[in-house]
Amino acid sequence: MKSNKKAVVTLGCIVVVFSLVALACAKQPQSTEQPQQESLTVNGVEIIPDDQVVSDDQIVFAADWATIYPDEYATYLLNDVTSYDYAGAPATTDYLEAYPAIKTLYNGGGFAKEFNKPIGHINSLETVFSTARTKKGSSCLSCKTPQYILMEREGGTAFYSTPFEESFAKVTEPISCYDCHENQPGIIHVNRTNITNAIEEYSIEIEEKILVCAQCHNDYYMDPETGAVINPYKYGTDPESMLKYYNEIDFVDFTNPDSGTPLLKVQHPEWETFSASLHASQGLTCPDCHMAKEDGYTSHIWTTPFKSETIMNDVCLGCHTELTVQELEDRVNGLQDETQARVTDISEQIAALNGKIAENKDTMDTATLEKVRSLHRDAQFYWDFVFSENSDGYHNSALAEECLDTSQAVIDEANALF
Repeated sequence: MKSNKKAVVTLGCIVVVFSLVALACAKQPQSTEQPQQESLTVNGVEIIPDDQVVSDDQIVFAADWATIYPDEYATYLLNDVTSYDYAGAPATTDYLEAYPAIKTLYNGGGFAKEFNKPIGHINSLETVFSTARTKKGSSCLSCKTPQYILMEREGGTAFYSTPFEESFAKVTEPISCYDCHENQPGIIHVNRTNITNAIEEYSIEIEEKILVCAQCHNDYYMDPETGAVINPYKYGTDPESMLKYYNEIDFVDFTNPDSGTPLLKVQHPEWETFSASLHASQGLTCPDCHMAKEDGYTSHIWTTPFKSETIMNDVCLGCHTELTVQELEDRVNGLQDETQARVTDISEQIAALNGKIAENKDTMDTATLEKVRSLHRDAQFYWDFVFSENSDGYHNSALAEECLDTSQAVIDEANALF
């Protein structure tokens, strides 16, 4: 059984020695200590040895590392899923077509305009530029390019509200090496200030190997005045605590124009979901299941475990010894199918509830209308926590079931008021 070593992470430039996900890890057998790097220059940028903290104003782009770390770079390029996904299915899924009820659920918000399946980290700039959703400012680039990091450091809080188009014109690099390593091979740099601020302010413990992924794979909102990205962790990182915080500050992402309900839009809460899972409690981390440790290097295609023979044999079957690969895949597919079926069913029930409110809002007394709208808001939040988390329930099946159960109960309570 793996150890469950945790670290309380503090504000500032957080540096974690993390050989599993090192984009530039040394080509040598795995060891318990990170090999010492010599100083070198890549594309005119001096690379500092591992044991020093860098605060530079230049970025070494992914392509510049290609000749030094060819395996890592080659696998990184495989994160382009514009024509296929990791399971071989079409990559151009339109969620608005696949789940018709969400056109009603998100009506009044940006996700009613467009909500497509992600097409890979290396297409992050294309995705954010081409989306039909409104870009509220430069904060929309926060997890789309490493150049955002330097622009934020230079511009401070005033940068967040800078027009998106103005900042986008200055960036060229999609998500790449610098986002996780800055310019130091073998070192993890957590550089998104929203997550570092949150875990410092609320003393949140995060497994250190999850932290590098958690800095972008989390739920957040944008401050209506400054445009700053903020994580809703005042009371905790579970759905109930996050909803409590949102309700306390009366935050509204959008208002449905038919029902008049002020609603929230959950944003990909992968780490909040996984960190409370059975797998996390056993010491597993994001790279264990999504980055294969191949012979002499760590793969940088962030894939489902079922597309990696190495991960299946070395990680999954290391614990699930009673199962074959096919049996394990069948179990996971069955769990995900059940989750998707419930998600679809509950989305339709929420859409119907929205319609009821719209039909009766002019005749309901104020107290009852406010109550039913509040229940509508809560039911949709718990449903969306599962729907917008990109594992179809697999990262934490117990939490997914709990959220959907809660959503169903709240829907029933709301319907009883008519």
